[in-house]
Amino acid sequence: MYPIREEQESPTGFGIPHPFAEVFGLVYAGWWQNLELSIAGELTGLAPLSRVDGRTRPSAIFPESSMNHSNGTTSENPEKRNAVLEQAIRTFAELGFRRADVQVIADRAGVGKGTVYRYFGNKEDLFWAASFEVLRRLEQRLFPAVQREEGALEKLRAACLAYAGFFEENPNCLEIFVQDRAEFRGGIPESHLEHQEKLIEEFGDILRQGIDRGEVRPVDIRKTILALGSVLYGTVVFSSYATFDLTITEMAEHAVDVFLSGLCVDTSCNNEGSAT
Repeated sequence: MYPIREEQESPTGFGIPHPFAEVFGLVYAGWWQNLELSIAGELTGLAPLSRVDGRTRPSAIFPESSMNHSNGTTSENPEKRNAVLEQAIRTFAELGFRRADVQVIADRAGVGKGTVYRYFGNKEDLFWAASFEVLRRLEQRLFPAVQREEGALEKLRAACLAYAGFFEENPNCLEIFVQDRAEFRGGIPESHLEHQEKLIEEFGDILRQGIDRGEVRPVDIRKTILALGSVLYGTVVFSSYATFDLTITEMAEHAVDVFLSGLCVDTSCNNEGSAT
């Protein structure tokens, strides 16, 4: 997840919030544009075009796009595209955006350099596509965890722990999100903003249902989701660099339980496994 940040001018013309980013991926823009971005399952349809800082360009972000390119080539090969994304995540995480070479990514993916440019346009678009792929994988982890729970607080807690577990198991994915903020302090692609808002709505609905059922005390729903995402993202990032005797998931579990305990009505936090 990521802290909230306002949309700003950027020399690159690109930026992206982090998922919860990206509740949770819910992990980009200040994690909670991060959180706003990162929470959720695959909630949005993928469009063939995205508009960034006034420019409309073929979207490298949307894996379901099968559009033809301007040079008249046929639709993308999904296996090649996925291979490029996998190696882009690996290479950007290992070397950083600036040092990463598209030729290295192409070689690792077993495709020609021209194929990478044909599918993704340029190096920056490839980075955003890689970051979106990380978000997509994260979301696939979040919602099954949520669906196994009944109460609102249990659902939010499960999503948070799934989020932390995903990044603990996939440190390269966390590196992509960290670089997002460090390398591109700027405007967020419109496609990501739209996706982000839908994720916030999904987790907001869970919280709203908890309030309606008397499980959760009345709170500002949007602010609460953004704050939870920020706490989670910050804990995950900090724990990944600090030397503690606790795992990322253990640290996140404690932080989330402390946060969620503040949302409980008196009788809802006494059960083992819920926020206490």
